[in-house]
Amino acid sequence: MSKTLNEAMPVLPLYEITQAQKLIKSLEDQLSISKNSLLPKQKFSFKSSNKKKTNPLDLSPSCQKQPVSQSTTTPKDEKIVLDPNAICNLKDEEIFIAIKETKDSLHIFNLEGCKVYCGVVTGSVLIENCKDCVLVFASQQVRIHTCINCDFYIFVKSNPIIEYCSTVRFAPYCLDYPLKLDHFKIARFSELEGLWDKVEDFNWLKGGQSPNWNLISENQRIKKLI
Repeated sequence: MSKTLNEAMPVLPLYEITQAQKLIKSLEDQLSISKNSLLPKQKFSFKSSNKKKTNPLDLSPSCQKQPVSQSTTTPKDEKIVLDPNAICNLKDEEIFIAIKETKDSLHIFNLEGCKVYCGVVTGSVLIENCKDCVLVFASQQVRIHTCINCDFYIFVKSNPIIEYCSTVRFAPYCLDYPLKLDHFKIARFSELEGLWDKVEDFNWLKGGQSPNWNLISENQRIKKLI
C-alpha cells in the first residue's frame, strides 16, 4: 500500500495523503500486534528500569528513525549520508541521499536551514513544510507544499507543482557523482527533457507569472557539485 500511495502522491490533495498515511500506519500497527500475539510468550524476568528517554517529536507515519553513517568519501568534510524513504525533522544539516543507488520515491518534510543533495528518484518526490533550505534532486515528478524561502535545483520529467508556498526558486539539477549517468539510464532520464522551469502554482489561478516562485539567475546559482 505504501508503494501505491507514493506513486499517487503527485496527484492527491495533501489532506488525502495525510489520511492515507495514518490508515497505513494503523494497519501496520494492527499487523504487528497480531504477529506478536502468535509468538510464544517469554518467561518473566526482571529488567533494568534505566530506559533511555526519547524526544517526543511529532513524527509522520512515513518518517522513521534511520541509521546515520559518516562517509569519508564525500567531498571536503564528512557529511551525513542517508538512504531512507523519508527525511524529516532536521535543522541545519547537510545530507547526501541516493548516491549509491536510485530510489523509488522520497518524502521530505519539516526541515529548516538544511541542504539536501539527492541522486535519482525514479518515481515521485513530495516535499512539505520546509524553510530556508536548498534541495537538489532528480525525479519523475515533484509536488511541493507549504515551503518558504527554499531553492530547488532539480531535474524533473513533469511540471513541478507547488501549493501554499512563497519565495521558492528553481534552477536546473547541479549534482554530479560517479553513478549519475548510470542512474539516469535506469530511470530513463535525459537531461534535455528536464522541465525544472515549468512550475505550476495550484494557488495562483490568475493569468501570468505567480508571485510565489521564481527562477534563480545564473550568476546566483550554486556551482555544479561533485
